[in-house]
Amino acid sequence: MKMNGRKRVAFVLMAVGLSLTAALGAVLAIDLYLHHRYDKIACLNIHGYWGPLAKPKRPGEQRVVVLGGSAALGYGVLWEQSFPVLLEQRVNQARRRQGAGAVSLVNLAANREGAHAFKYNLRAYGGLGYDLALFYEGYNDLGADLN
Repeated sequence: MKMNGRKRVAFVLMAVGLSLTAALGAVLAIDLYLHHRYDKIACLNIHGYWGPLAKPKRPGEQRVVVLGGSAALGYGVLWEQSFPVLLEQRVNQARRRQGAGAVSLVNLAANREGAHAFKYNLRAYGGLGYDLALFYEGYNDLGADLN
């Protein structure tokens, strides 16, 4: 059975479209699986920052984002042991004693990240609705010439 020119073009376009859709779907499925499986080890959640996804802010809640390099990230420890998580716990304990609202911290730090990226990260994660940004930078992130 011979196909005319229009049917052949339609068939090729449909085959290419289905192949691309299947390939992109497979890549997305693998990405989601790997993020879910390795989020504690690889440090990043699906939105590109460390720790659980930030929930929508509750009424009265204040949100703080932490930016910096490996020290702020908590390189070498699980996200639960990083300083932003510990700081959030201590601040909320003190605020509960005072009857104040909760504070949530979101760790936007990254290995080898310097102050040059802070402005861009603040803009990129503006949807988090943060009230305050905490910058924590170590001398080792200032450049290789310091050694």
